Amino acid sequence: MEIASSAPQTVAPQPPGKWRVVILGCGSSGSVPKLSCTAAQQSSRGGCVCNAVPLHPLNIRGTPSIILTKVFDTPQTEIYHNGNEIEVESFNLLVDCGKSFYNSAIKFFPVNKIKFIDAVFFTHFHADAILGLDDIREVQRKGTNMNVYADKKTMGIIRSVYSYLFPESEEILKIRSNLFVAACTSVLLNDYEPLLVDNLEITPVPLRHGNVMSLGYSFSEVGSNSQFIYFSDYRCKASNEDGTLTPDDIRNLSLFFDVEKSKKILEKKPISVMMLDALHPEYPYISHASLSESVALVRVFEEMKIEIGQVLLTGQSCTMDYFKVNVDLQKEFPNNKVRMSFDGLRFPLEGPAPV
Repeated sequence: MEIASSAPQTVAPQPPGKWRVVILGCGSSGSVPKLSCTAAQQSSRGGCVCNAVPLHPLNIRGTPSIILTKVFDTPQTEIYHNGNEIEVESFNLLVDCGKSFYNSAIKFFPVNKIKFIDAVFFTHFHADAILGLDDIREVQRKGTNMNVYADKKTMGIIRSVYSYLFPESEEILKIRSNLFVAACTSVLLNDYEPLLVDNLEITPVPLRHGNVMSLGYSFSEVGSNSQFIYFSDYRCKASNEDGTLTPDDIRNLSLFFDVEKSKKILEKKPISVMMLDALHPEYPYISHASLSESVALVRVFEEMKIEIGQVLLTGQSCTMDYFKVNVDLQKEFPNNKVRMSFDGLRFPLEGPAPV
């Protein structure tokens, strides 16, 4: 089944509660430590953290993913897969479900009292964003179809890889009734058009991600005076033949396909927390911003008077040492405005994050 996002939303209103963000993964597409560095017992590109003994937990990172969880004021009673009643403390929206989703969920769901996933939003169709979707069956509410939100191209690839997750007929539903698989409904997103899921307004923002598009998102509670921005996979369009960016590439906000529409979204409310891509400290990469490029982008936003309370980094490779990079960032931002994040970090939707 497939519906357009402009259709009435199928997510029922949820009990009162407060939204917060949990970072499930903030590493690169291969996670950290990186397999190549670990297997060869040496760094694949300059210094890295992979073979540190011991490897500090703050330098262990899964593929990029967050979960927005509405923690109920009063827990609800529901029926679990085994037929028993359980207390459910939250309503949960997952953003990306990549290769490390299972391990991240095992680590961070129990401590955050997350028992179910209620919907999934995808940024793009790469393996680090979609290849954990089968495991959703373990945390889907009993007897429900779960909405999966994505742009048209990403949805097409997801439906091709996971065709069995999208029942199209009564016959298939009958066969599936005895199988332990997830059941999903695909919801196509319209660029720059907000939609409501419960009381959360969600707006997709197309970003340049090498030669493909990735969606960033604005999340804002209805009636709130702030928004949370998640831009996990992007890089400005490079003018130089060697792939390096000019100051104008960043100043002109060439990470956006439509600069004016994107700026309008960033300016509609003050940004409590913004998550930005930062693969390496300096090394240029075709589809991901480096730390220095994202720091320059923050400076451009400041010049444009876009209000940002805090910036957290994601997509961080093994060349990004949590302790060294944060020491360097504190020199440039004494107020800790820009910081590396870490897997398991939790903060209110309206910020700030305790880093």
